[in-house]
Amino acid sequence: MNLKKSSYRQQKLESYFLKAKPQKKEAVPLFPDISTISCERLVNMITSNSEFLLVDARYDYEFQGGHIKNAVNAATPENLIPVLKAGVPIIIYCEYSIKRGPTLLRFLRNYDRKINAENYPMLTFPELYLLEGGYSAFFKNFEEFCEPRNYIQEKHPAFKGIRSKRQKHSRRRFI
Repeated sequence: MNLKKSSYRQQKLESYFLKAKPQKKEAVPLFPDISTISCERLVNMITSNSEFLLVDARYDYEFQGGHIKNAVNAATPENLIPVLKAGVPIIIYCEYSIKRGPTLLRFLRNYDRKINAENYPMLTFPELYLLEGGYSAFFKNFEEFCEPRNYIQEKHPAFKGIRSKRQKHSRRRFI
């Protein structure tokens, strides 16, 4: 009799596990070579007065239309290098953190490796992060940490001429 109960329980358990939904898999990172930081973590860093450098890789008109408080605008490598601070985490973002932000972050990582080639594996900027979701996600959830409290999209029709000039110019620099 004990054997029947045991096998009945075993069948029930097996049946349960077969019917159970598979666990949700973790999302594969969009850029496996880039460390990211969440909007929530950035807010914690801002409110705790942590030292870090926040770099907005968007065009000037997007930045002027609204950006995360204390961010510096550096859409090109030429604008980025003068504002760098050694030894502090550097967080880079663009509108969605899909193209301009990752491109600028990779430029900085390569630049850092180049200037430290003789001291490998030492880096001047060891902590580089990309803001998950970019300004779009940050503004949606934490508008109070933006100044002005506004969001100008890259493809805003009023800035089409400026955007197309800069896109042609920036393509030549990163190639």
